[in-house]
Amino acid sequence: MNSDVRATARAGPALRVLSAVGPGDVVTAYRDWKGAIRTPSETSITFSSQEFDFFAKHGIAFWAISSFPQSACMVDGDSRVENRPRATIRPVAGLMFHWIQFLHAISLLVSAVRFRATLVVIDSGTTQWFALGLFRLFGIEVHPNFHNVFWPEGHAPQRGVAKLMMRLDGLFLMHCVESAIGEGI
Repeated sequence: MNSDVRATARAGPALRVLSAVGPGDVVTAYRDWKGAIRTPSETSITFSSQEFDFFAKHGIAFWAISSFPQSACMVDGDSRVENRPRATIRPVAGLMFHWIQFLHAISLLVSAVRFRATLVVIDSGTTQWFALGLFRLFGIEVHPNFHNVFWPEGHAPQRGVAKLMMRLDGLFLMHCVESAIGEGI
């Protein structure tokens, strides 16, 4: 894959990656990575620091966004890292949960367009998968990163909104995804 990344970077426009990395404090992880410090609050190497290594090695501009509840942003040359809390910090359920997930997908899309991202890597659990189909309308490749499963084996949603989401996600995964990262997908 490393040679593919280098070939793509030479053949076309420079890669610019928006990476939605989940709920961790990506700003602190980046500061620690830049300072060659192991993030004390983590029990292992942070996933984001592995991305930072890859981006640095290949000269790829990136914007890493987490949903960590304490807002912060750091710009470093052509790249940036940001903790972007979701629209609410209190737990929500039902239609409000789905609405907030959709708004988060829209905020990521706006950032990707502003950043001129050529592709996005989205960690599972970041937002609804089907909402990421909107990225394709702007020519931005979508690459899901599956850290976990959709549901326990043999227990797929059987009714209601959950079943509708499963079907919409399935359409997205079949028609809008360039590639996916993860186990057992």
